[in-house]
Amino acid sequence: MSDTPPKDVLRDSLKVLVVDDEQLAREELCYQLQRIEEVEVVGQAGNGLEALTAVDRYEPHLIFLDIQMPGLTGFEVARRLLSQGAAPALVFVTAYDQHAIEAFEVNAVDYLLKPVEPTRLEQAVDRARRRIETAGQRRGFHSTISSSRSSK
Repeated sequence: MSDTPPKDVLRDSLKVLVVDDEQLAREELCYQLQRIEEVEVVGQAGNGLEALTAVDRYEPHLIFLDIQMPGLTGFEVARRLLSQGAAPALVFVTAYDQHAIEAFEVNAVDYLLKPVEPTRLEQAVDRARRRIETAGQRRGFHSTISSSRSSK
């Protein structure tokens, strides 16, 4: 067994999708995210249906997701992604604090209130990065176990 730590799952930038029906809110969040090292905003969506299409198109690692939107709510988007299997990490961004428990029930990494403070945003990104890397290392570990079992 090697003492070498596992390679980072995120070899490049953290690919982020921003979903909010308010354009100004999207633009502000994108601006703040672009100021964080090794974060790449790969796309934006203005509602839940656009979000699902954008996830397929951009394959983000992390989605910043508003809750109350036309079409599908953020929770409906989250549930659809979870039902499809390996969903990106989710951070809910909303003006309403009463949805926090439901956010964590759909496996959210974090829950941010608008207006988003830059320090809290950086904490959410760091938390998401750790979760993504841990999940990737776990998958690598399980595939290593599986292949060693099948070779016996």
